[in-house]
Amino acid sequence: MLALNLNRDEAALLTRILDAYTAELKRAAADGSSGDLSTRLQREQPLLRDVLAQLVSQQRAA
Repeated sequence: MLALNLNRDEAALLTRILDAYTAELKRAAADGSSGDLSTRLQREQPLLRDVLAQLVSQQRAA
């Protein structure tokens, strides 16, 4: 598990960045023109979900 030590503003910024990155990967993977992006999304999505869950948890606790 990845451990993050961020203040509230950093967590909010990282959440927005990860949301945008995930959305771009999903869009590119759905396009189907690049099998590499589909593979990348499958590989990275669990880590992105873990990081986002930690950020949401940290924001609620702050």
